[in-house]
Amino acid sequence: MANEIEQAFPFVDMPSFAEIPNHDQGCHECSQLAEDVDAIRGRPIGGEEIRQLHQELSHLSAKSWQWLLPHYLRYCATPEAEYNKFETEFLLYSLSPLERFEGDANNRLKFITDSQIQTLLNLLRCFSTDEYWGKYCSAELQRGISFLKKVLVGRRVPRSE
Repeated sequence: MANEIEQAFPFVDMPSFAEIPNHDQGCHECSQLAEDVDAIRGRPIGGEEIRQLHQELSHLSAKSWQWLLPHYLRYCATPEAEYNKFETEFLLYSLSPLERFEGDANNRLKFITDSQIQTLLNLLRCFSTDEYWGKYCSAELQRGISFLKKVLVGRRVPRSE
């Protein structure tokens, strides 16, 4: 799985300050999030930074997801993440939205390519066979697999203009 993630998720530049949150700059919480994320600009992204951001995934824009996922996914494959588990758990939740939040989650994935979505699907399938995650987050993993399949199918349906 680690090789597939390496191949599918190259690192990209952090988005501009204004492009970090998924809401407009009039939102105080999003402005604070943008400041917090911008403060790590240019730094290597490791466990400390992932822990700082893991509860904010739903507040990040699609461009922020495009930037963060390569770092986040690599982190989830480390012994540190295996021990800590919280960051991986929040990623699983973010990829397995309840039906009423699927539109928001789909919007956050708009800069994630089809092959990257396929890698995320493979990751969720891998987690579903894991002794811990398969038991602890079984429903979320199944919901996430269904959601990501829907995302792929939705991208292939021609849209009328």
